[in-house]
Amino acid sequence: MPARSRKIYVLSRNAGQNGLAFACPSWWNLEQLYKHHADRKIIFPEIGDVLFVGWTDILGFDLHSGRKVWRLPEQDPLPEHIVPVRQTLLERVQEVEWFIISRKQVWLIPGREQAGCAVFQNPFWWGYILDDEAFNTWYRAFWRQHWTERFFEEKGNLTWLDYAGLFTGPEILLLNEQAQRAYREWKQRCRGKLSRYHQTEMNRLSRALQNAAWVVIYDYEWESGLS
Repeated sequence: MPARSRKIYVLSRNAGQNGLAFACPSWWNLEQLYKHHADRKIIFPEIGDVLFVGWTDILGFDLHSGRKVWRLPEQDPLPEHIVPVRQTLLERVQEVEWFIISRKQVWLIPGREQAGCAVFQNPFWWGYILDDEAFNTWYRAFWRQHWTERFFEEKGNLTWLDYAGLFTGPEILLLNEQAQRAYREWKQRCRGKLSRYHQTEMNRLSRALQNAAWVVIYDYEWESGLS
């Protein structure tokens, strides 16, 4: 039976030290790139406009070599000295799932956890609390405010769709703090206790978000095996 889940990708502020951020390449044609993907542009008041695109918007796949190749607007012709730099950069983006592109900087979200990008599976404390209407109202308003402007369709067919959304680290830090507070208070009212595993996961996400530049939330459908 289909069910929905979330993955949270947390990109640290020192992502560049781990090869997950770099200055926007001079040979990229940014004006054309922004024009082609205007529907994936998000405006952040403190940052400006950025593009949030999947790897297939920037890269193609070469069946002969089994490797990804550049497929984005570039300078034409390319300066000769750029060719080796371009190839080196291509090697760095082979495992990228999403690109975050500003006019000065590029950030990379890999498909799996690595240094500079932590991945979390469906935080159990993110959700509605049965007897906390104040929190539920706030939580509902948060998602309603951001859903149409931050989330984009990723994969799907006639019966299901996956979505990916982009947020700043401070935005999700606030969401997580509010959700953890409400969940802990609910546990106390129920006279329940957090397991060691649950406490560890809550602390782990909190630590990652305190140093987060960007957060990608991937909302997807999976086969639960239940009927």
